Amino acid sequence: MSAWTVAVVEPGGRRAKRVVEASGREGARVAASSDGALVLSVVPSRAAANSLRLSRKALEEFTSMAAILLPAGLTLRDALTVLAESSDSKEARRFSQGILARIDSGVPFVEAVRDSGAEAPAIWTGLARAGERTGSLDAVMPRLAAWLESGREACEKTAGALVYPAIVLSMAVLGMLGLAFWALPRLGAMFAEFGSGGPELSGRLEAAGVSVALVLSFLGALALAWPFVAAARKRNEAFGARFDALLLSVPLLGSLLADRAVFAFAFAMETLVSGGLPLDEALRESAGAVGNLAVARDVLILRDRVRSGASLSKAFRETKRLPRRLGTWFAIGERSGAPEAVFARVRALYERKTARTLERLVALAEPAIILAVGVAMIAMVLLFIVPLFTAYGSLL
Repeated sequence: MSAWTVAVVEPGGRRAKRVVEASGREGARVAASSDGALVLSVVPSRAAANSLRLSRKALEEFTSMAAILLPAGLTLRDALTVLAESSDSKEARRFSQGILARIDSGVPFVEAVRDSGAEAPAIWTGLARAGERTGSLDAVMPRLAAWLESGREACEKTAGALVYPAIVLSMAVLGMLGLAFWALPRLGAMFAEFGSGGPELSGRLEAAGVSVALVLSFLGALALAWPFVAAARKRNEAFGARFDALLLSVPLLGSLLADRAVFAFAFAMETLVSGGLPLDEALRESAGAVGNLAVARDVLILRDRVRSGASLSKAFRETKRLPRRLGTWFAIGERSGAPEAVFARVRALYERKTARTLERLVALAEPAIILAVGVAMIAMVLLFIVPLFTAYGSLL
């Protein structure tokens, strides 16, 4: 059952809007006109659509099932009907029912996904839209299913490798909190009662506690600021492009993000060009699938240059974020008349590069966190233990 907003003229002549639950547009029309009201329009309820959120796990299940059903010859509507009835996840079933209801009302597939409130990755939305335009959703869905599965495996591998360092870091932070807000104030009060050197030691302990509190507050503020930065990135494209460009300049992380953006670009272009989309349209669609707004601007520059008559290989000379050597490879594709084969090679190359960079980051994360904990311990000794024993010795 889905929610529908029905505009009606009531028997008394007053116009009104009613929200009804029904399995389809016709059922909503019948339910809204049961008291004799004249139905003017029936549209999916925006409020109900925005209340539905799709987790990454449910999106992966939906995509995997679609990747099986669509290549088997089922139409999109039939596949959605099967998904709405047989998905293991209740969330995926509700999502499929909502998409089916919106498609029955004439809404395109990707727009129906957006109306449902599902926050699918940019590459998923971009390729699904392209597959819908070219009539190749049956070929796109298996690729998206494999992409989602590889992303999940990478996340699980990363999370598994960081469990122990995260526990160590959490214990160190808790220890510093205990020192700053419980142990040090009590020690300061105790030493303040001593004569010579006591007040001085108390002041030093209080200053050390304030320093630790300030550092932890700064780190906490950074963590709390991230959701606001992410929201600003979505609302303001210029800010988002500058922020994404800044991330690309971070050592190691920037390399991973750049390689992943090139992989997404090549993945999208391979699918779009092989699906029959013209080059300029494929570039426009792939810009929305890249994910990184700074790289997406480079892709739009490529599109503008191609539309003005330049070849894709020459257009690469004007980009800032995309590797220039890609222009040489695409020149080969243009000469051979098989650009999709070049995109496939680039996609495979950067998929391997992304996997290697991720493994390197995961391997470095554990010693980096342990090193950070060690530095924190040394700082604690210098700030607390050494002054404590020094001042205690002066009191004897």
